[in-house]
Amino acid sequence: MTRFLAAFVLAAGVLAACDGGTPPPVATTVVVTPGTAAFASVGQTEQFSAEVRDQNGSPMTGVTVSWASSDIGVANVTSAGVVTASGNGTAQIRATAEGITGSASITVDQVPESISKTAGDAQTGEAGDPLPISPTVEVKDALGAPVVGASVTFEVVGGGGTVATQTVLTGATGRASTTWTLGGTVGAQTLRARVGTLEVEFTATGQVGILSVSTTALDRARQTLPYTTSLQAKGGNGGGYTWSIASGTLPPGLTLTQGGALAGTPTTAGTFTPTFRVQDGGGGSATRALTLTVCEPPLQLALGANTILDASAVGTCGVYLPSANGAAYRITLHRPSTDVNATSTSVSLTMEGDGVSATAAAASPALAAAAEPALQAPSTLQRGIERSVARAEATERFHEALRADEARLLARLPREGLLAPQGPRLRAAYAAFQAAPDTLVLNVPVDATSCDLSTARSNTAVKLGENQHVAIYQTVSQRTTAPISTASVNMMLDFYENYGDPVIQQYFGGTSDVNGDGILTVLATPDVGAQIAAFVWSGDFFDNSPGVCPASNEREMIYFNADVINDMDDGSSYQALATFVHEAKHVSSLYKRVATQPFHPSFIEEGTAEIAGEMATRLAWAATGGPAVGEKVTRQDFVSGNQIDVTPENYGIFLRMARVAWYLSSQPNGVSASLTSQQNGIYGSGWLFHRFVGDAYGNAAASALADQTLFRTQNDSATASGFTGFPTFVGGKSYTDVLLEYAVALTYEGTPQAPARTFTTYDFPTAAELFRNPDPAGTFPWPVTKTCNGLPCPTSLDSSNTDTDDGVVHAAQFGDHAYPGALGPGGVRIHEFESNGTGTGAQVDVTAPSGIKVIVARVR
Repeated sequence: MTRFLAAFVLAAGVLAACDGGTPPPVATTVVVTPGTAAFASVGQTEQFSAEVRDQNGSPMTGVTVSWASSDIGVANVTSAGVVTASGNGTAQIRATAEGITGSASITVDQVPESISKTAGDAQTGEAGDPLPISPTVEVKDALGAPVVGASVTFEVVGGGGTVATQTVLTGATGRASTTWTLGGTVGAQTLRARVGTLEVEFTATGQVGILSVSTTALDRARQTLPYTTSLQAKGGNGGGYTWSIASGTLPPGLTLTQGGALAGTPTTAGTFTPTFRVQDGGGGSATRALTLTVCEPPLQLALGANTILDASAVGTCGVYLPSANGAAYRITLHRPSTDVNATSTSVSLTMEGDGVSATAAAASPALAAAAEPALQAPSTLQRGIERSVARAEATERFHEALRADEARLLARLPREGLLAPQGPRLRAAYAAFQAAPDTLVLNVPVDATSCDLSTARSNTAVKLGENQHVAIYQTVSQRTTAPISTASVNMMLDFYENYGDPVIQQYFGGTSDVNGDGILTVLATPDVGAQIAAFVWSGDFFDNSPGVCPASNEREMIYFNADVINDMDDGSSYQALATFVHEAKHVSSLYKRVATQPFHPSFIEEGTAEIAGEMATRLAWAATGGPAVGEKVTRQDFVSGNQIDVTPENYGIFLRMARVAWYLSSQPNGVSASLTSQQNGIYGSGWLFHRFVGDAYGNAAASALADQTLFRTQNDSATASGFTGFPTFVGGKSYTDVLLEYAVALTYEGTPQAPARTFTTYDFPTAAELFRNPDPAGTFPWPVTKTCNGLPCPTSLDSSNTDTDDGVVHAAQFGDHAYPGALGPGGVRIHEFESNGTGTGAQVDVTAPSGIKVIVARVR
């Protein structure tokens, strides 16, 4: 009977009851007995029953019951309710009647009842060698079915041999095996296999084999360091072994005893291949040639010194770090790359401590990053910061895609269609200037690869405000739903006039003026994506006549997100100010690149646009009591009491610190390309790299705006695009040369030492420690080998760097460890190690493709 019919009958019964009749029984519940069951063997059976009860709880008769198992790999059930275990696990046994189902839970967990030998017993082999047949056992349950997943322990109980794997789980056939290597004993040897209380024993007979040298390779030695090893032999008459040199020579400083001990202190580096002879008590002998490499002496670096090696030059000898006087080092793996589309490269650094004590080292002033107290920020500001970072990430990825689209568009546009500048950017007489129109009809590109009007959205826009540099408009439609306040408009106008335009003029040579109006046009429009801050489209630099670019606005345009501007009203974010200058730099550089082509790679285009926003922010901050332009910024410059002191004037710097924290603490990180993780964006890497260039080659700390000539030269249309142009403004050096110097500068940050070229206008180890989110453990440059409470620090960027026993994040100790990871294009993996002053030191090996640079610096 279907559930619908049962309900119909029930309803009819109710009506009958109203007429004084008795309602018919309807199946309401099914009770399965037993409710639970456990099986210890595959094949074990048990009878289950089902009782069908009506709406009154009374048993019903004559009702058909069907049976099913939720997992036939665990148990099967017949139509009569007989359940048979078929495999380990759990299942539900279900009984269904009249659409109503009841169930019981069953568990199958085989219990071993027997263990037997199936292979590998009673063998004869050479003492000291593995037996040819692996000892194998089979485990069964009470009904003789193979037990799967039983833990079998193999243990040598006679003869001194070994097993390859001591604990083995049985497979689908119930069998487990291991490799048995006989001990050196001649005669009977014994191996026991046990599961629970069940056990069996295997026997073997060790025989004297042919005399041979069983040592097959020698560990490398190192000049000036003690070396010791023992040669091993097997076979012969067992009467004792005597060792000597059959031919060749040992490395100077090493000697071989008759007992096979090879020891001493090598005095000469090189490769030596002596032939060793072993003799037994009966006069038998055997020989083997073994190669012994003596590596160069331990690396002796003065405090603050470094050496730079290619990964291939590290070779088989690696680098040996002395531990004398508790020395401390940073080792940076660096990947120079000009491939902006390159992916990550796998690398690994391994360390072997040599005689290093496990005693904990005291906190090192050079390498221990003291945890800064967490800074408080008003909740509105904190939300604004997080929103700003998210928008910056989305904007940079949008810009990368936009530049690619523009490149495809420019390849089709006639070069003669590019509009020439009509005059200087600044309107000469501001008091009597020709006002910009109160309304404009402006196009917004929907498809940046096309100049067709059908791929642009036309907007009527109303002027909100202007000065001698810029006119700000908002679309009429958006003006009715999200109007930009007069206060925010005036703030943008004033910021650009006082701080933005001087930077654009002095650092980037100003902007074009293709329509002769003397100003930039800013359009706030809902056509800018919700997460995009702003953008510039190169199509606006072209003639809008048919056959050229009809969708062009024939002017210098910046498309803006109105929400970014409106955030300034409640003080939650001042992202719009530095973003305005960032986009004005794009107006300057994109026009120059369109005229010469190709575009700069994104990390240069965006990194230098971030420089523009930074320098305008520095000017504004200095004008309102902040550090002077060119002076080194520290964490304390952002702090008032225990709160972050964020103002409209310093907000742009604050965001750049956040992006640096996201970028450099991520692994892998890159410079010349964005990686898959959102934190690895080129705003953070591009700005930090170019900040280094401005500091190290533009002498930015010498005076206010001292590095302007460098960036103006880089931006000039006469300077080749991208990597090729670098020698023009960095004294003839290549991009990869400068990138290597950047990696060296990062290696030393946060230590008392500094290389010749380094960061001079920011104290990053303190200035980048401003946040609760992101807050990676440790401090800039966030080495991958830091430790918290003696363990690797949390990798989450949200984790606090105060989760340590003493509030300090330590460098890793000398010892035996492996540190695998990946390098992005132009990226760095910085390792930090310190010795506790015991032992001789540590051997460091690098596994990486040729071309990867290994920077080793002594920092204490």
